[in-house]
Amino acid sequence: MFKDETGRRKVFDLQSPHQMLEKLRWEAGLIHSMLADDRKVIFAAFNAVATAWHLTEWVLDAWDQLQPQPFSRVQYRADVVRRCSDLEICRQISVG
Repeated sequence: MFKDETGRRKVFDLQSPHQMLEKLRWEAGLIHSMLADDRKVIFAAFNAVATAWHLTEWVLDAWDQLQPQPFSRVQYRADVVRRCSDLEICRQISVG
């Protein structure tokens, strides 16, 4: 069902906000394990900030599945950034 004509899988296998959080932890560990002068650390950092911001979207999607009551996605994002201002930078990097 999620395969192309050659049989390759065409889906991303992460399925929950918890798994995205584990991915973020792994990416943060990767950054810390790299040498400060390793130029590839910027790629690891970019992946981590994109994951951090997109984790908020995964939480929204999970919430939608659990709660039948609608709420303001705009207010949610504003509240997330208010609680963790670094996420505004993550948002700008990952979607800007």
